[in-house]
Amino acid sequence: MAEEMKNTVLAGCLAILTLLLTGVIDGYLLARGLPSGADSVLVGTIVGAWNAATGIVLSYFFGSSASHDKQSAAADSMASTITPKVTP
Repeated sequence: MAEEMKNTVLAGCLAILTLLLTGVIDGYLLARGLPSGADSVLVGTIVGAWNAATGIVLSYFFGSSASHDKQSAAADSMASTITPKVTP
């Protein structure tokens, strides 16, 4: 159970870090524009790939996979509390 909690906290921290980094990168590019001498196609491709990866992180951590993991953990927890009846 502790290992599961540690993995959940780590995943949450990575998701938040990814969101913050995406916000910083996108905000910088929106506020200041491209750095001088930067190839706009290359920067657009890199930022687009990063934003797509951020969408995947959001989908996994906050989407159906996260709720499925929570349901599985709840079912496992309930199953471990049930004691079978033994009939002679």
